[in-house]
Amino acid sequence: MRNKGNLNAHIRAANEGVKYPCVHCLYQATTKGHLEQHRGSEHEGVKYPCGQCEYQATSKGNLDRQRRSVHVEMKYPCGQCDYQATERGNLDQHRRSLHDEMKYPCGQCEY
Repeated sequence: MRNKGNLNAHIRAANEGVKYPCVHCLYQATTKGHLEQHRGSEHEGVKYPCGQCEYQATSKGNLDRQRRSVHVEMKYPCGQCDYQATERGNLDQHRRSLHDEMKYPCGQCEY
């Protein structure tokens, strides 16, 4: 695991069985935030149109990422390999996972 927050979410969902069920369908989220995003996009019809193409995002964050990666040619090069990210956070995650070898293993399973 490359992110401690993701490890904690994994432990809660996979090992402790913590789920957040949708009251409208059979969907079960592993975090409250994912459940809210699901409800908004699937049951409330909340969409965020791009304005430059036909894309409609299910969250403002997804719309921002789509605009930066598709409509803005801003790239973040790795410096240690040929990888180029469209977001700074993706570059940081790439460096940590491939070049820093920092991982967070689950102590309860092989994840």
